[in-house]
Amino acid sequence: MDTGLGSCDAYCVIMFGDYKFRSRVVKNSLDPVFRQSFRVEIPPNFEMEECRVQVWDWDRFDEDDHMGNAVVQISKGKLGTTELDGDHDIYIPDTMDTVKNSKGEQSKIRIKFVYYPTNGEDKDSDSLCSSSTGSMPNKLDSS
Repeated sequence: MDTGLGSCDAYCVIMFGDYKFRSRVVKNSLDPVFRQSFRVEIPPNFEMEECRVQVWDWDRFDEDDHMGNAVVQISKGKLGTTELDGDHDIYIPDTMDTVKNSKGEQSKIRIKFVYYPTNGEDKDSDSLCSSSTGSMPNKLDSS
């Protein structure tokens, strides 16, 4: 949170298996909307993997502030369903305490997962998965 400004320059880091993506920075917002997509290959032997989303506050002159994490457990049986879509709680790093906004409400990040099965021609992977970060409907608070 930018001291004295009451705003955040938010961005997300998304990690899934060996993949790591960084969203764009949404400046001066306590309710950022990212609307970005990231695509990952799902290997044929895929059973379960954790998708971790880190929420950061970008700072021009200081180190960026790690605001919190959201974790989504992705299993083979959930691919192609809407079970993974929706709002996911944001937790404080290392404590698993929930991040609260200035109103005392739980902060969340909205994620949508889209599953694209291949036609079987690719021998290294049997599917592709694309996920996009949506908005954080609750404002983040620095406390």
